[in-house]
Order: sequence, then structure tokens, then C-alpha cells
Amino acid sequence: MATRVLLVGFDKTENENIKKIYGAVQVATESLASIESAMERIPTDPPALVLAEEPASLDSLKALDLCLKAHAPSTAVLVTLKSPSLNRAVDAMRLGAYDCLKKPLQRFDLLVATKRATSSYGRSIIVPKIVLPKRRLPQIILVFVCLVAMSLGIWKLVDRSPSTTLSLDSKYLSGIQWEKRSLWVGDWFNATVTQFRAKRGLTKKSRRLITEGLYRMKEGQPILVCHTPEGLFTVGTDLQLRSHKWDVGLPQLQTIKIPGTNPTGLAWDGNSLWSVDGHSGFLYRYDRFLRVLQTERSLIPRPEGLAWGEGSLWVLGSRPLQIARLEKVDQGYVWRGPYSLLDWIPLEKKPTGMAIGFGRLWLGLDGDSQIVSKSLSSIIKAKSAWKRAEKKE
Repeated sequence: MATRVLLVGFDKTENENIKKIYGAVQVATESLASIESAMERIPTDPPALVLAEEPASLDSLKALDLCLKAHAPSTAVLVTLKSPSLNRAVDAMRLGAYDCLKKPLQRFDLLVATKRATSSYGRSIIVPKIVLPKRRLPQIILVFVCLVAMSLGIWKLVDRSPSTTLSLDSKYLSGIQWEKRSLWVGDWFNATVTQFRAKRGLTKKSRRLITEGLYRMKEGQPILVCHTPEGLFTVGTDLQLRSHKWDVGLPQLQTIKIPGTNPTGLAWDGNSLWSVDGHSGFLYRYDRFLRVLQTERSLIPRPEGLAWGEGSLWVLGSRPLQIARLEKVDQGYVWRGPYSLLDWIPLEKKPTGMAIGFGRLWLGLDGDSQIVSKSLSSIIKAKSAWKRAEKKE
């Protein structure tokens, strides 16, 4: 039964649900009560995949990984997490798990993860194409509800940002980026890039962040990340600018040495990729082949961050912290600002990531697992009020 999936540690109800999902695509399963019993079973009849409930101690995953390497090196492990968190998922993957799935398990997520895991080990146990089930009635109801909500003026409330301070479960942030309701976060220590999504809802609690994807780089540690329609771009500790393929380990498609000696920001303006260098103070715009098309001198000295939003490129830097925006006007660019952040961010705090989203400026700060935000309009108005007071004097 080498093409079966070994289910480990699930209760009776969960076992039945998982068996139904696999049965629909003609994949056999076998259930065992614990990882210890699985380790006794694997040497005599190795499975194609192990799907394990999160153990009380993740150390048992290491023992399972050693058993598989010895007796079934082409068998991958998927782990279900009862309370998914970035740190828990990273720990499980370090100890041998190929990927982690949140509970309750969804049919589409489970089958896609199964196909991806077995394929990466040279297996092919799911032949039919996996598609999302078509649910016409719920879709019709959802469209009707959305139209009613918009007509009542509720949609703007539902579509608001999550809490103005967000915990990302990491103190090693290396870049943040809002893309509509998706938040991309780099972690240089764990060499990971995580995609979060802000749910929609009437309350801040209902608009919480949920993890949609966790990608671990095989090569290098990202100090800057930027997601674009053309793919993911990172700058590593070796000062190489890379484009990545969406696959296990984020394999590189293209690599160049980034201009400058201290890259501090990476952003996508809807058409082009930009970077900024903290030493020279220059912004660089690239073409699709990562060739530099244009350079602009930053209005902010010693820039420490770069982000796109509200139709402008925003640059963060100087001491005390300031931001300025670069707007495209006709065939050229015009700087607006700078705007002070002195009353918001303490002098001793160093930014580790900058993003623009929901009309707010978001900052990650060194040694802090939270990102904080402030309304852009309030930052800009503060300068306007100061200028008006100065003119009266």
C-alpha cells in the first residue's frame, strides 16, 4: 500500500472526514493513534505521505523525520496545527514537516498540500485536477448581500483596515508591504516570507489577520521583500537583488548586485520596481530585466524605508524620523514634504519595515513583533497646521 496516506493522531470524527476527502480522489488511507505507532509501522510498509495531528511535543516530529529518512526517504510529512501561528509552523517545518495546515481542514487546502508535498518527493498519488467546488447558491446570496450592504453605506465600514497595531509573531522583521488586503512580511532570521490577509468585517476583531502562505527560502536571508504581479523580489544579506519563482524554497529566477552599499527599501509602483540606498540617498527604478532605468535623489537624508501607496512613492528616514512622497507629474517627478514623525516614533527606535495601506503609514520597529500605524492625513495636516501658524507670526 505504498500509495496510501498514513493518518496519525486524529480522533474518530476527524479520521472519517479526512478519509472521505481522500476517498473522493481514489487515495487510500490508514489510521494510527500516535507517532510512536507510526514509527513501528513505517519500516514494514512505508506510506506515500504522513498526515499528522500536531503532537503535544514537537520533538516527536524529529524522531518521525529520522525514521522516514532511514526507511522511507521519499515520504513527506504534513502537520495540522490546532492554533496556527508563524512561530509554531516554522518550528514544525524545522523538525521535518514539509508544510503545516490550519484546522479545521478544508478539502481544497488538504488536497493541494498533498499534491504539492508528494510531487516534491517524486510521487504522484492524486491524478484528477483539483478544483474549488462550485457553489452557485452561496455565491448568488453573497452578491445580493454585498449589493444591499453597499446601498446602505456599510461596505466602507466592512472594508476598513484591521487594528491600527498588529502583532506578526516575529521580532526579526525585514520588510512589510500592503497589497490591497494582503500583507507581505519578511523575516531575516528564519529566512521566511509570510502572506497575511486582513479579513473584512464590521468590527476590528472580525477584521483580524489570517495567515495565507508561509514561504521559506533555501538560499539567503531576506533583508527586504516586495511582492509584485511579476513575482516576489528580495534583497539578501549579500546585497543581491533577486526575483523568485513561486515554488518550494523560492528558487531564484534572476539575480543582480543591487546598486549602492546599504539598501533600505524596495517598492513596486504599479509599473516598475524601485529601491533606495541609505548611504548614497539615491532611489533606483528598474525595468523587467532588473536594469536601472532612472535615479532620483531622496528628499529625506539617510533613507531607511520605501513604500508605494496613495499614488506616490514614500521615503522614510533622517533623525528625528520624517517621511516625504515622490509624485509623478507629466514627464517628471516632484517631491512633497517632508513630514515629521517626531511626536509618534521615539528617537531610539529604528525602523525595520515600512508600508502604506488603508490610508495609513505602517512601521515595523527593531526588536518589536508589532507593526504600528498612523493616518497619513493626520501626518500631512500636522505640517500644514504648523505652516499656517508660522505665517501668522
